[in-house]
Amino acid sequence: MAACHASHSFVGIDEHGVTSVIRTTGNEDTHVVLRGGRNLPNYTKDCIQMSVEQLKDEGMLSSLVVDCSHANSSKRFERQVLVWNDIIGQRLEGNDNIIGAMVESNINEGSQPLPTPKEGVSDIRSLLQYGVSVTDGCLGWSATERMILDGYEKMKASGMIG
Repeated sequence: MAACHASHSFVGIDEHGVTSVIRTTGNEDTHVVLRGGRNLPNYTKDCIQMSVEQLKDEGMLSSLVVDCSHANSSKRFERQVLVWNDIIGQRLEGNDNIIGAMVESNINEGSQPLPTPKEGVSDIRSLLQYGVSVTDGCLGWSATERMILDGYEKMKASGMIG
């Protein structure tokens, strides 16, 4: 994050499509994404507080985005709802350092492997289930919608949002 605050120069393509030296002014509006680590979650109240203290000690903004998936959900997509509810609870308790959340979501829940080509099948896309992730396991649309609307209703009832 410290590097993001400073100006930088790099070789890139300018607005005219010409190779040139691009100069940036830096970005003071940064945030940390907490996605868990070493198969352990880091979205709990204690972990959030520790992250905030570390950022403040370094003179950084203490803005956090919590990834509800990955190690925070023990890589079990259905547990994202538990993580979501926990961070909504922390916001309702007044923790405004949590500025966002990330959720793995798709039309249909779960995940599927990419199919291998088969004899007689000209397009392997026909072997895929529609709306199911080929990477990480995801919540389906209806579960995602319920989760978001529930969080909204809780925040609205608290007066946090209009």
